[in-house]
Amino acid sequence: INGLKDSDIISTEHYADFITQVFWNIHEIITVNTHLQDALNKRQKLYTVVECIRDILLDSVLHFAPFVSYGAHQLYGKYEFEKEESSNLVFTQFVKVS
Repeated sequence: INGLKDSDIISTEHYADFITQVFWNIHEIITVNTHLQDALNKRQKLYTVVECIRDILLDSVLHFAPFVSYGAHQLYGKYEFEKEESSNLVFTQFVKVS
């Protein structure tokens, strides 16, 4: 996202909508993922050999709605991505090198 934000690869009038459609709820996903990662890291620091993470996953799965939302929106994001890729050669090149 930052690579696109810090450049003029996508026009400014189209940028906000493109980011919203393609990256949908990325910040919510990062938040959920970070909490899960923190819980797993905390468990790993407590035990040399971690035998069970079931409790961590059961607690975390209650917060997985952002993943469901992302999955449901994935076709829209894919459409916007492919539309930009087919009409913007600079974006296509950016994707190849990123």
